[in-house]
Amino acid sequence: MSKTSFDSDTVLPMLDAFQGHSNPLVSHGLNRLLAWLDGPDGRWSGDDRLRVTWQTDVCTLEHCGHAWRLSLEPLPKGKRTVKLARVGEDGGAISLASGKEHPSKGLTWGLFEIGDDDEADVTFENSIDGEVAVGAFEEFCDFMDVVRPSIPQPILDVTAGTVWVTKADEFADFRELVLHDGGLPGRLCKVVDYTKQVLGARDGLLSVIDRYETLAQGLSERGAIWGDNILQYNDGENRCCTIAMGDGSVALYSEHIGGGFAQRGYIAVFDLDSRGKVASVSGYLLDDQEDDEVIVAAVVDRTAVPAFRFDVASQKVELAEGRKGHYAIRLMFLQFAYDEEYAFEDGELKPSKRPKSTRSPTP
Repeated sequence: MSKTSFDSDTVLPMLDAFQGHSNPLVSHGLNRLLAWLDGPDGRWSGDDRLRVTWQTDVCTLEHCGHAWRLSLEPLPKGKRTVKLARVGEDGGAISLASGKEHPSKGLTWGLFEIGDDDEADVTFENSIDGEVAVGAFEEFCDFMDVVRPSIPQPILDVTAGTVWVTKADEFADFRELVLHDGGLPGRLCKVVDYTKQVLGARDGLLSVIDRYETLAQGLSERGAIWGDNILQYNDGENRCCTIAMGDGSVALYSEHIGGGFAQRGYIAVFDLDSRGKVASVSGYLLDDQEDDEVIVAAVVDRTAVPAFRFDVASQKVELAEGRKGHYAIRLMFLQFAYDEEYAFEDGELKPSKRPKSTRSPTP
């Protein structure tokens, strides 16, 4: 069984290794989007499939009752930021991806020994260094599928110089896959990304299984049990405890209220087999859509639907539809690493009532 060890210093690089695996593909997609919508021939004005409106440097695209927004913002040294979002029912922006456009004309593929001899003089001018929002790659690819039929084929055929040099080598490994998807990340790219996501989650969960018992026992011994007390540190912004399940399983509760995001923590339930070994792990996302008392009660009585579930025997990770599973995995690994390292050393036991805090939606 593969395992990925992590701690407070290595957890972010570990998460980036699988949750950011497709950032080179996102960079390419954003580059081709700009070459089409805001290219040398002027700004695109729409067709019989897509309705397009421009307001200064913000482009809104509409198709079959759905809308997306592309925003451009100048930066120093000729760079630009680009942000792609889905427009929600309330008109708010739900982030899909973002990046920086680099104007560099002096850097070529040949200088970095990328591509074949015919591509040696291809520059990185207007290439993109981008990243996908957590859990949004599938939706990003779905958007690429929507716009692909409206993009001229010569734009779709370009796969050199689109991705900034720091990600260009990684993108080179995907070029054939992108071409098979029609020039933009699509169905095949989604399969590769999903596989990387579940394998990364599996490896991290195996490491957590090796270590969860020490954290859970330590919290229980300190009296940090849901409904009684909670162990908090980092000026009260990080809080953790166990949850009494009543059926022999072990549950961890952890939240970080200082990030300013709606997604702020997780509950993980470790179900044990007859030998006391972990048979499965179920993860639940703490966010501002539901009160924690309600979430905990549903977890305890087994009516809550997990954001992810890992079956140890089959080594299978199941992620809920949408982004919840991706967020829950990310927050679990991050906060487990920090709780494990700092909760006992710096923590202070407090009554379990949660302090009030001001949070904002995920950007």
